[in-house]
Amino acid sequence: MLVILFLASVAGFSTARWWFSVLDFFHLQYALAALIVMACALYYASWALALGGAAVIAINLYRMRILMPRSLKPRSHKNKDVMSINAHDKNKRPEKLDRAIKEADPSVLLIMELTDDIQKFLRPSLSSYPHRLQTPVRDGFSICLLSKDKLEEAEIEYLGPDETPLLKAKTRIKGTLYRVYSAHPKPALSKEWAEVRHAYFARLEGYIKAGDMPTLVLGDFNSVPWEQHFWKFLHRTGLKSTLQRHGYKVTWPTHFLPAGIPMDHILVSEDIGFGEVSVGPAVGSDHYPVSINL
Repeated sequence: MLVILFLASVAGFSTARWWFSVLDFFHLQYALAALIVMACALYYASWALALGGAAVIAINLYRMRILMPRSLKPRSHKNKDVMSINAHDKNKRPEKLDRAIKEADPSVLLIMELTDDIQKFLRPSLSSYPHRLQTPVRDGFSICLLSKDKLEEAEIEYLGPDETPLLKAKTRIKGTLYRVYSAHPKPALSKEWAEVRHAYFARLEGYIKAGDMPTLVLGDFNSVPWEQHFWKFLHRTGLKSTLQRHGYKVTWPTHFLPAGIPMDHILVSEDIGFGEVSVGPAVGSDHYPVSINL
């Protein structure tokens, strides 16, 4: 078992196979499993096995190092500036989603996997957002960017071979003009989808590198912060993760927390300061919403 944990732990250092990126998602889980192995080895005085368990734990903690927290103080879900929610097309509790939006009351709101039924239920709450950019997605639902202030230069681009939509616009938050992008590429669950995800990020990178103002990129990235392609994306665009140094925050899957990983993100350009980073509450989706104050 320890050999399997070791191989899974180091897979993320290589991009030789598409499925290495999937193995790269679960470093916290590998570390916890190795901790159990190490505890059993210590109990039975198997020192070599215990040392191997410690090595696997160290590898996984190293991979997750950017999430080591500076502060663990509780975060409020109320009165946010920016919020990103994957509503989940099979959401059976839209009242929870509605309550979360009302409580956060963000200036800018991105909703992914928005079905007609959910949108109908949310209509009263979303009436406070007179400006929106929305398009259907290949899977039968919509992605929607909403703002309380005017959306300037609002456009929809279709990126990659499967034409995944990218919403982009300028809008004001607290009087400052920001460039805002959505992000919801396919998960890397096959060789084809992995290539599609990389093509999507490559195109998105080209837009952001040309940016000349404070920039926000938010959504369900289907990526974790320590993946090589994610690191390179941040480096090349000059963006920073709002999750970095705020601790390990599970955003998916809500229904099986032992496998929880930080899949949803709000990225900001270097010139943007931000305060609270909040994950949650539960909204009936398999994702938690992510929100921040600027």
